Formats: sequence, structure tokens, C-alpha cells
Amino acid sequence: MNRLLGHKVRDPTENLDFFDAEMDECTDSYVQYIFEEISRYADSVVMVEQRLDFSKYVPDGFGTGDCVIVTDEVFTVIDYKHGKGVAVDAEHNP
Repeated sequence: MNRLLGHKVRDPTENLDFFDAEMDECTDSYVQYIFEEISRYADSVVMVEQRLDFSKYVPDGFGTGDCVIVTDEVFTVIDYKHGKGVAVDAEHNP
């Protein structure tokens, strides 16, 4: 995604223990989706790996948005997940 935004990046797969064609295809689709979202608005601010603090609503609540897009009309948080078969329960999950 940083490459899409014009930033210099190193090969993110070089230090991965596991990487395959399916993962490559999924991340390409993810980047394409973000590109389409950014293209919808002329003046958008795009933040990558942005820390999000929602402790006003949940005590000590925070997270990281993989991609946050801010425009005059819309605030979009996109969080990529690639854990096929790995269930994460939202209830009682701090």
C-alpha cells in the first residue's frame, strides 16, 4: 500500500516465514480496494498503520487501522485480515 502512495518500500515478504501466491493475490486485491476508495474523493488524507484511540468509549480502548482515509465527507477505517481459519471472538476480547 505504501508503494501505491508513492513511498519507497522494501520487499515485505523477505522476512516472512510463510508466503504464497494466495496471500500475494489477496494483498493485491486489498491494495486495489484502497486505491478505489481513495479515487472516490479528490482531497483525501491517507494514513497507514494509524493508531486509533477510542478510550473515550471503551476504557483503555485502542487499535491500529491498517489504512485510514479521511475526507470532508467520509472517515473510513480499513483493517486487513489474512488468517483464514483462525477464529477471533469479539466478546470478552480486550
